[in-house]
Amino acid sequence: MAATIGTLAALMLLTVTAPALSEAANKSMALPGCQATCGGVDIPYPFGIGANCSRDAGFEIACNNGKTPVLIPKNYEFVSLSVEPSVASVRLPIAYQCYNATGYINWDYGEATFNDKGVYRISDTLNELVVLGCNTVAYISSKPSANASKTGYSYDVYTGCISYCTSIDSTVDGQCKGLGCCRVDIPPGLTDNYITFSGYGHENIYQFNPCSFSFLVGQGSFNYSKANLNMPGYENKKMLVWLDWAIRPPNGTDTLTCAEAMKNRTSYACKSQNSNCTNAGNGPGYSCRCARGYEGNPYIDGDGGCTNINECANLDKYNLKCYGVCRDTEGSYECKCPRGSHGKPKEAPCEPNFPRV
Repeated sequence: MAATIGTLAALMLLTVTAPALSEAANKSMALPGCQATCGGVDIPYPFGIGANCSRDAGFEIACNNGKTPVLIPKNYEFVSLSVEPSVASVRLPIAYQCYNATGYINWDYGEATFNDKGVYRISDTLNELVVLGCNTVAYISSKPSANASKTGYSYDVYTGCISYCTSIDSTVDGQCKGLGCCRVDIPPGLTDNYITFSGYGHENIYQFNPCSFSFLVGQGSFNYSKANLNMPGYENKKMLVWLDWAIRPPNGTDTLTCAEAMKNRTSYACKSQNSNCTNAGNGPGYSCRCARGYEGNPYIDGDGGCTNINECANLDKYNLKCYGVCRDTEGSYECKCPRGSHGKPKEAPCEPNFPRV
């Protein structure tokens, strides 16, 4: 299982944070005078370590023992924080329910209430729910519903799946399709992690499957094996989970679009003059991006914000072409044919003005 988690971390950091890497990665993305890294993890503003280094309490990070960035006050460990795209990866506990011949003997529902300020949503595009066990049903739910008295349901969102097997040998390594393991996509809007178990009796299976497990994890990154049905050290297991973050409305329930946010320039988060605003895709709020031709931190004004890209210095990096003479311009670049030739040098090599004898 340890190998699975290690592979998961490498895969997720490579595939999701890669688009955010740029020349800006070589300079600090923190506010001037603030700690820029913790344990090898970049801490870009609006996140911050220490007084006056984060946008508000929802973005405040602590650096435990100088090695581990954690969310204040919950102490959930961050593995990565990205400005573009607006995602973060965090280690969250798994849920488990154990039993013997007498009934249930040990359980934990993997509760993670990391969203006091409403900044985060569990990413529905990057995560999935996995359930492990025989005769096991598990589902994830949202925060308690405000309309529970009217609807009769405690939560607004439920989603889960059923995992069944009669023996460990009836399951197949590498397959999570209902035998010993099932997985399901999750809906958008989930603000916290709470998993509930139900299902059939376990009187005939506890000898080879003494516990049921469930957890959120990056989509397609968990590889099932029969050993997962007897997971050692499950009480302390954690999985990498992706969070969507945004500049959210104060109470977390109102809308906050770019058009609305721009009306108050004092609180408007996109401080760089070369930045754009994008409405959040998972929950209310918005995020900031550097305009085309610029890179850096759109939440910071001045030199620490979005600065001009020198496309000519590395055309391949920006997936650009220039078959002529390249000259950088503010926010873009020029590509012209050398004297004595003509053509469209951004598309194909230039042709001489006169045919050769």
